[in-house]
Amino acid sequence: MLELRHIKKSYDNVTILEDMNLKIQDGEIVSILGPSGCGKTTLLNLVLGLTPADQGQILFDGKDITNVPMEERGFNIVFQDYALFPNLNVYKNITYGLRNKPDISTKEEVDEFIELLGLKEHLNKKIDQLSGGQKQRVALARTMVITTKIKELQYYTKFNEVFVLSLLILGTNLIVKGILGFFIRRKEGKKEK
Repeated sequence: MLELRHIKKSYDNVTILEDMNLKIQDGEIVSILGPSGCGKTTLLNLVLGLTPADQGQILFDGKDITNVPMEERGFNIVFQDYALFPNLNVYKNITYGLRNKPDISTKEEVDEFIELLGLKEHLNKKIDQLSGGQKQRVALARTMVITTKIKELQYYTKFNEVFVLSLLILGTNLIVKGILGFFIRRKEGKKEK
């Protein structure tokens, strides 16, 4: 579960978020909608650890992560512009982040994400040879292979169809301008509190 308690964030004496409270239960899909400048990106940056909160707490699975550095949170983001490398093929884009941290995902896990997102037949294509939806899936796959928390999002065995659909909806929500999406899933067999 992700929980924000009494979060406040200001920039240059302008309050962006004040007394923000939010609980996202395991398995929930949440979209944050609002006009430009209402604090959606600030909220995302706080959760990711890109910017500190002025007040309040951010909890993940009951653990206070308010002051935990971004790189230790294990979260990741799919950017709106996909941030794909046009000089690399699909496979090299997906595995780019593993160059510095090769132990995050095994080849089998990478192959499973590729299969899951229907990218197997596109692995040798350049980015400019892909449709918008295919680019979106490449960006989502790249995020999945380098995100340690994704391991917590999968069953011990295989993904189920509902989870796959939910994960794709999450990727879409993160990419569509103006929408912030969160998705939290518990491993099968882990005790609920």
